[in-house]
Amino acid sequence: MKLIEDLIIEHENITYDFNYNIKNISTADIIFTEMVVGEFSLCHDTLNNRSDAARIFIIHSQKGPVVKNPLPNCIKGSVFIYEKDLPGNIKKTMAKALDVSSIKTTNESASCGLRRCLDCQCNSVTAIQLKILYATSIGLNTSDIANKLSMNYKTVFSHKRNVMTKFNLANKQELQKFANLFGQKKK
Repeated sequence: MKLIEDLIIEHENITYDFNYNIKNISTADIIFTEMVVGEFSLCHDTLNNRSDAARIFIIHSQKGPVVKNPLPNCIKGSVFIYEKDLPGNIKKTMAKALDVSSIKTTNESASCGLRRCLDCQCNSVTAIQLKILYATSIGLNTSDIANKLSMNYKTVFSHKRNVMTKFNLANKQELQKFANLFGQKKK
């Protein structure tokens, strides 16, 4: 957090708010958010209301290349920061992204954020995958989920595997973190 505050001081003309919502997102110059692996491919409705000049910094836990698929339009052009990177590297990355001359703007206003959804490359989950992810988030194993949903455990396993492939999840831990996103939204 100290690193972020230092960068903000160096760029006085930029406003910031660490708790974004639909109201303040349209006036934000800098947006910080944290995402788990796979979340990069989902639609982020709130971010559709940002201005074109706003910089989005996504803090993530995935070491190495972040995205194999195209990003959704709502986070296109975001700067990805590995949470365990060296502070010097993070500062350089953020300073480069905040360089005013590098900020690209268009004539599209922030109020037309829904235009960003046209031709968007975001991924989504099916209704049954959503149920399986929710069940995973509350701690049910594959057999329990199969019993609750009256389906074969191999079908549940297949749905989990499809989600992992679609969202580039490498292991069960990443699947669990991704499933927890849907569990939080349901509450």
